[in-house]
Amino acid sequence: MEVDKVFKILTADQWSAFQEAGEFIGSPVDIQDGYIHLSTAVQTERVLNKYYADTRPVFIIEFQSKEIMDLLKWEKASNNDLFPHLYGRPLPLDEVSGTEKID
Repeated sequence: MEVDKVFKILTADQWSAFQEAGEFIGSPVDIQDGYIHLSTAVQTERVLNKYYADTRPVFIIEFQSKEIMDLLKWEKASNNDLFPHLYGRPLPLDEVSGTEKID
């Protein structure tokens, strides 16, 4: 799949912990599933509305490093859409290329 950036939606507590630790090993769902769930720009709004509708603020964290993009596995979700998943490594803070706060 050809995209130039992917996104991770984080709660305020998760974003704060990410900044403090310098890396993000995953949300409870990520850890349970064994990979970090990410989204494309098009998918982010759907994920935000489905899983974070009652959570504010949230932070949309952008990644576009070649290293992360090369490691992504694209896997089908229940709606047959292909989602980017990151296996075997945390998301490093120094590879964050943008953030957006949603209140």
